[in-house]
Amino acid sequence: MDIDTGSIIGDLHRRHRSTEFLQFLRTIEANVPAVLNIHLVMDKYGTHKTPAIRNWLARHPRFQMHFTPTSTSWLNQVERWFAILTQKYIRRGTHRSTRQLEQAIRHCHQAGTSNFNASVVGTAGNSTPWPGRTRPLCPFPQTAKYNGIGNTELESSFTCQ
Repeated sequence: MDIDTGSIIGDLHRRHRSTEFLQFLRTIEANVPAVLNIHLVMDKYGTHKTPAIRNWLARHPRFQMHFTPTSTSWLNQVERWFAILTQKYIRRGTHRSTRQLEQAIRHCHQAGTSNFNASVVGTAGNSTPWPGRTRPLCPFPQTAKYNGIGNTELESSFTCQ
């Protein structure tokens, strides 16, 4: 995801092994202009750190890996896209098979719904120091700023600026 524009480079894979992740890295490489550095923000899933992935990344220095801390996936901008996809498209549809669900996701992506400007809220999980705390997830470079009134634990007291 280009967090500045919200555009998505996407692949669907039924499995989530290092083989599929390597395929996805190659897709990114082919679709991002060579003059740009690529910063990947992701969780600490083991698939992202196998020897094959480390070797590939060593040969492609423009790729920079950034791992989110445990229990903070809600900070990842891609999670915003998945939340919107789920709320607006997947929950509203009837998918009788994995294939139908994959087709719906591909349709949303190809139809341009990968560019989004919707309001999305992140909620801290129970294993964090602030369980239940909510914040608006703002498009880069904006950040959530307290508006001076209301409960500082709720997203409704914050605006993206």
